[in-house]
Amino acid sequence: MRAFLPLTFTALLLGSLCVIAPQPATAQSNRETTVDQMSPGSAKAYVVAIQEELKELGYHPGPVDGIEGSRTRAAIRSYQRNAGLPVTGRASKELLEHMKFASGKAYAKPPQVDPMVLEVQKNLAERGYYQDKLDGILGPATRGAIGAYQSDNGMAVDGRISPQLLESLRNSPQGTGGGVNPARQT
Repeated sequence: MRAFLPLTFTALLLGSLCVIAPQPATAQSNRETTVDQMSPGSAKAYVVAIQEELKELGYHPGPVDGIEGSRTRAAIRSYQRNAGLPVTGRASKELLEHMKFASGKAYAKPPQVDPMVLEVQKNLAERGYYQDKLDGILGPATRGAIGAYQSDNGMAVDGRISPQLLESLRNSPQGTGGGVNPARQT
């Protein structure tokens, strides 16, 4: 029995090492999670989000409808080429993550500064809602700041510049009350 215990312990130890040892990469682990591998609801949400990002970056994916059609695939290929990504033309989880979080955006053409967006950015920055670069571009950071301001001020939250938003920003004093969220100030 004594000789049996060390052998059993050794076998268990070696077995556990096999379980926790790194496994060789397979072809599947290098693949993207494309929308055709997702549930229909998730796939549509990813395609809509990718179409919205493509439009913001100056690409032309067609209507924002959640359908990965020929115009969406062509816009994805253009984005992938400009961003230095492998060109697949497919909507995927990894593509959306790149579009949202990669430093340096792959614009279809240089973005134009919009004076109204710049005014909104300045007003939101003065109130502690916007901390990104004041560039006059209605990108994800600006939309997020607008949405937070709208939420804190009882407006419909859509992340868009509206007459109601402009009026609220222009008429409320900066730095105190009137839409300032003290939790957002640093």
